[in-house]
Amino acid sequence: MKKNSKMKQSRADKRYFEKHKRARKNQGMHFVFVVTVIRTAIATYKVTGGDAAKGESARKVVTACAGNPNVPIPGPTIAIYVDHIDSYDARKPANKKERWRVVKVDIDALKGVTQTFANAEPESSNEIIVSAGFTVKVVTVRQKGIFTVKNGVDSGTIDLTGPSVKVKHCQDWWYSDDGITYVRMRPTLEAATQMTGLTPGKYAWFKNELIVMKDGKGLSNAIKIMVK
Repeated sequence: MKKNSKMKQSRADKRYFEKHKRARKNQGMHFVFVVTVIRTAIATYKVTGGDAAKGESARKVVTACAGNPNVPIPGPTIAIYVDHIDSYDARKPANKKERWRVVKVDIDALKGVTQTFANAEPESSNEIIVSAGFTVKVVTVRQKGIFTVKNGVDSGTIDLTGPSVKVKHCQDWWYSDDGITYVRMRPTLEAATQMTGLTPGKYAWFKNELIVMKDGKGLSNAIKIMVK
């Protein structure tokens, strides 16, 4: 049974790729799959232990945020948060759980602000989060994209389209007229760009690199195309 199922799937895949191969041939389009690894730094806060440990950990965060140039929290706000912690730490206060709930809301607000500034500066996101007294959790997402190359409407032009992602990123483009030596094109914030001034009848090679967070994710395989 397993053998027959595998055969059917294999034939279906073959028909699928043959169909798209013909479509690409008709359109004069070349493409290569690109797997992009995106790592996002997330601010986290976790408390273990008794009441004393909770108060100590909350105070550590508020103190780290006070006067922090990476996370500019107004002084009066910090003073209010400190007062809430003092109230929670008071000896045998009434409504202990309710007072901790107020402190936890304060810490969550600081965490949200910290995350906003970390997202705005991806290259320094880890440092920003740690400086505010939080712990960094790295979330990894793998996304498949397609890097396409095709002749443009005008002779001597090539239209390039890189993989599209939803996070802040930059597309890095590389061109070669011999497939050996590459020249860096102008990077773009958009997924599409165009190469102009090429000689019709000659081959051109292109590579793409999607850059997110702190670094690039590696150059794609080269795509070779005849310029029309």
